[in-house]
Amino acid sequence: MKTLDRASPAMLPAVAERLALLSRTVDLTAMTAVIAEVVKPRAVDRDEIAGRLPDGGFNAADDWWALIMASAAPERGAWRDLATIVGLSRVLAKIATTPAVRELGALFASYGELLRSDVERQLVTLGDRAVPALIEMRRSESKEQRVFALKLLEALGKAIPGEAVQTGDDQLLAEVLLAYGRAKEVDAARVILSFANSDRRQIREAARQSVLLLGDSGQLPVRESYENMTNQKALDAWGWEQTARELFRVFDRARLVDAYALMDEGLAAFRQQNMEKAAGAFDRALARDPSFERRAEMAPAYLAFARALKKDDPARARAHLRQSLRVDPQGPLARQAESELLVLEAKDRATHGIVDDGSLRRALELDPDNADARAELLRIEAESDARSGRLAWYFYGALAALLATGGVVAVFAHGRRSAG
Repeated sequence: MKTLDRASPAMLPAVAERLALLSRTVDLTAMTAVIAEVVKPRAVDRDEIAGRLPDGGFNAADDWWALIMASAAPERGAWRDLATIVGLSRVLAKIATTPAVRELGALFASYGELLRSDVERQLVTLGDRAVPALIEMRRSESKEQRVFALKLLEALGKAIPGEAVQTGDDQLLAEVLLAYGRAKEVDAARVILSFANSDRRQIREAARQSVLLLGDSGQLPVRESYENMTNQKALDAWGWEQTARELFRVFDRARLVDAYALMDEGLAAFRQQNMEKAAGAFDRALARDPSFERRAEMAPAYLAFARALKKDDPARARAHLRQSLRVDPQGPLARQAESELLVLEAKDRATHGIVDDGSLRRALELDPDNADARAELLRIEAESDARSGRLAWYFYGALAALLATGGVVAVFAHGRRSAG
């Protein structure tokens, strides 16, 4: 099937919609007969799943897709439905994202024992990539689905949280952590919390989001973790969410002790009017954590340093103005920083012969007190007036020359007529 070679996540909505439609319209009795005739399914026990081939697959003789295609009967509606469902399941397996695996697992929810053996083989062949969706399925309302998911997780060696998080793929690990949160898997709370202070931002954020998804059911391990980190109990007045966020703050302080020290160093330098030292300390703090929670406090120093540099080193000044906007894009100084940046950019364009009075007018809208923007606009207007004056003189001079030339011609012509 050529579609498999082109399978991509962008195809998932269309595949899911088609499968949903089939689940409502398929003739189960007729399709069961086709499966019995073409596939001849047999039960697959746990030992067989665990003992699959080294490449993660199964014996090709049991491949439903190959068997269905080898017994093509497109004139039969039930065969077409079965071929479509199994073919689309292969597309889902090829896409192999967690949302795609959810749709693949949903085939068991829709068709139960009818498609069990084929869906099992596809999920086990996917290996670790199937784990997040299977974790979520363990919290299904259907007992059959919960047992189905647990069986496959055991076959994959991922039945307990400590095993499920064993992967070198950060994206997959983040999805596993989030799956435990979505599934309200309280038994996984301590494992999730062990990643909530990770140096890897993607993992840290996924773990923290997972903790919050656990909700009130995860409060006890969160309070215990807070007590272990601070040697004091969390306040009784704190709800589960506040307790979690206080724990995250403690984690951040422990992980970013150097960044906090640099923050204090930068603020002290700013108070002493040493802007270069302040900006340098803040740069190093942000290098440790670009999303540093106190970064908005850096904006005044970056803006002040940029203003000190704009005459002698405008390129460096522009860089610090952008940094001021990045650390506090909606803060009280953001409009001033943007205004200063627009002026410097307009001046830079002017050196290349480009007049940008639009940026200067916008700079004044942002900060009516921006004297540089006003002065630059006046300079542009003065130069425009001067050019207009020079053009007028050129015009009148040319006109006078033409008139004079016309007079000479007229006199010459008159003389010719008189001589005649």
